[in-house]
Amino acid sequence: EQAVAGVLTDPAHEPSAAVVSIDPRSGAVQALVGGRDYFGNGPQAKFDLATQGQRPAGSAFKPFVLTTALEQGIGLDKVYPSPAELDLPLPGGQVWNVRNYEDPSSGQMNLLEATVHSINTVYAQLIIDIGPQQAVDTATRLGIQSPLQPYPSAVLGTNDVTPIEMGGRVDGLL
Repeated sequence: EQAVAGVLTDPAHEPSAAVVSIDPRSGAVQALVGGRDYFGNGPQAKFDLATQGQRPAGSAFKPFVLTTALEQGIGLDKVYPSPAELDLPLPGGQVWNVRNYEDPSSGQMNLLEATVHSINTVYAQLIIDIGPQQAVDTATRLGIQSPLQPYPSAVLGTNDVTPIEMGGRVDGLL
């Protein structure tokens, strides 16, 4: 709670936050903050952002895609074009325009480098190669319980999930 209050210092004008800390060895929840005032009378009372608040996963979904690729035998040394912007054809004649967020990149990059720099254009190609359904199946197998749509854009975190799910611990808490 102190960590959240130290960053979001003006409750009247700043959003709420959730924090989930998981012990990677045991999977035990070490700390969980679900908002500012769960027991209060305000509009957010009785709503736990950590276990109920669904938000887009963003780039935190990329490890599920990478896990799927590794399980399919695609190595970290696999190289993809890594332009700043890329148009990928989709079924039905549609085109998916993908852009990198911060690192404009260019040329080519292997999956290890693309993971370190969170390169959207590389990961977009990777989810097309492995299959969006396989990626969301991996996420579900690894603990995501929220419904996931198997769209290519899932790699960029377009599906809504809860912080506790992304922390890797959901059994018995939801």
